[in-house]
Amino acid sequence: MQRLLITLTVICAIGLLGESCAWAGSGTIQPSCTTPKKVQGVLTCADLAKAEREGSVVLYSPDIEMGTVAMLNAFHAAFPKIQTNYVRLQTGALYAKITSERAAGHYLADAMIIGDQRLTMDFLKKGGYAQYVSPESAAYQPAFMSSPPGYFTWYALVIVAMTYNPKVTPAAEAPKTWKDVLNPRWKDGVSVKSLLAGSQHLQWFELRRLYGDTFWKEFAALNPRVFESVVQQLDRLTAGEDKLAFNTQYSGYLLYKAKGSPLEVIYPPEGLMTQPETLGVVSNAPHPEAAKLLIDWLLGRPGQESMMQALYMNSARADVPAPPGGRPTGELKLLYPANWDEVFATTGEFQRVWNRLSGLQ
Repeated sequence: MQRLLITLTVICAIGLLGESCAWAGSGTIQPSCTTPKKVQGVLTCADLAKAEREGSVVLYSPDIEMGTVAMLNAFHAAFPKIQTNYVRLQTGALYAKITSERAAGHYLADAMIIGDQRLTMDFLKKGGYAQYVSPESAAYQPAFMSSPPGYFTWYALVIVAMTYNPKVTPAAEAPKTWKDVLNPRWKDGVSVKSLLAGSQHLQWFELRRLYGDTFWKEFAALNPRVFESVVQQLDRLTAGEDKLAFNTQYSGYLLYKAKGSPLEVIYPPEGLMTQPETLGVVSNAPHPEAAKLLIDWLLGRPGQESMMQALYMNSARADVPAPPGGRPTGELKLLYPANWDEVFATTGEFQRVWNRLSGLQ
């Protein structure tokens, strides 16, 4: 069973982050047009005049409303003739909405962000995406795109980290590796996510692969607390009610840190579990040219930097700096599966294990 344990490396002609910087292995992706145009700092195959005549674009997204509004406002500032609209729901509810709409023959979305790779692949199989290979795709690793390219791209990285409060746990006593959590000192003081979190399934899958089935059996003896959201985890950690948050979003940690919470994150040598938020043009989009333009802008440096500043999430591009207070993607060791279908195939088993661990059965 093959997996990728990847330290992202960058090839830069000048040795500095900039427009000449590209991912190793990129440059083989052919965009949907032969002569892309550069508009407002991004390369695009969209017909700008048609996009402006369409006059509107609709994005479906699970990201927090404040961040989505900030990004769309920035897009509108660049293209003032195109009004922006959005629908914001939790990923599962968002996917249920768009699939029910399409089943009824209602095509309302132009582009969509999904935070669950299983749903991304399901939407692809159902013909939900229109193929559009953005000229900005050259800045992304092939592993961060659909195969063939153009249906979806890894728009943002959801990185899983361990977080602790040094006022409760001195740095010298904090875990250094994922396996260090099995120390009995963490009993009754560690939190994880519920089985509804896709990142929790991925963490379970990867740590079982690294350490075998016994890892989670030993972990269950710690009596972990299970929460639905990273907000609950980090609030409790900040208040000193827990010792360690074992599955937290790196972006959530950075946001709390920026607000003054006394938290620290751990970078295990094994790597940080990573899953994507994916972005693509929806088939039968009511504003197809505006949708292409939005995709190009979101995948380009202006959109990626706006996303990073608004959501504190890492970009999959090498030439985008780190989120505030964080490390750039190129300095992180990212751990994710080479074959997502193998993760999805363990869904039933994961749910049974996690229900027992949660005390539900």
